[in-house]
Amino acid sequence: MKKLIFILMICSFASLAQAELSKAESSVPISQEDEQLRRQQEESSAAEQRARKRREEIQRLNQMQGDGGAGDAEKSQGPRGDNNYARKIAGLIKSHTIIPQSDIAGNPFVEFLIELQPDGGLRGEPKMTKSSGIAAFDQAVKRAIENSVPFPSDPSTGKVPVTINITHYFKDIGINSSATIIKSSEVLATYPKISKKMGESGTVILRVLVTSNGDVGAIEIKVSSGYQRLDESALDAVKKWKFTPAMMNGNAIDEWYVMPYSFKLPTDMKK
Repeated sequence: MKKLIFILMICSFASLAQAELSKAESSVPISQEDEQLRRQQEESSAAEQRARKRREEIQRLNQMQGDGGAGDAEKSQGPRGDNNYARKIAGLIKSHTIIPQSDIAGNPFVEFLIELQPDGGLRGEPKMTKSSGIAAFDQAVKRAIENSVPFPSDPSTGKVPVTINITHYFKDIGINSSATIIKSSEVLATYPKISKKMGESGTVILRVLVTSNGDVGAIEIKVSSGYQRLDESALDAVKKWKFTPAMMNGNAIDEWYVMPYSFKLPTDMKK
């Protein structure tokens, strides 16, 4: 009997020792090699997911694209061989392109990718895919794209293309002039007394449609000063201004003109 009890005690001690060993092993911290391997596996998995997403995005864009276009003037991601629509878009953007700089050498070009909504509006800002190297020209074409909305539907499909690639050469635009303010008509905006009292100051950026007659045809706030009173005062003043209209190929044209108007308190001027 004593021998049996002794054997049971030995087995019990062995079990406890095994449990303690397992517990000790589970509490051993992960080695640096194991941690590095785990991180490499996570990074590899994340890279694989990113690559898959890129492939899916490229496939999506390829499905949307066509092979049509109008040579170097314009490339439309519309149906194959639909050059008439591409030329129409090229002419539309060209008609809105105003660049006063005339001493540009050679024939540089700029490329944009635009994404369109079903109603012809822009889906986000035009994305420049290749710069001409001349900031004034790049910005002129970008403004022309923005001022050309809404884009018409493609007659061959009855729908507005999802994307359009725009390529514009400088010599295709011609030398034109932008609208300028006639200084004698520049009525100053009234600084509201309550705004001065409350310490309100800031700059409002206005978007003004200057007609071919030099009048203000429309005006809107592009970026607020942060204070409605100041914004409205600037609007009221600029509505009365007169402009020398923009010129295109010797003809006066309508043009959207972006301008800032600042309201500064005496304390701001000292800074």
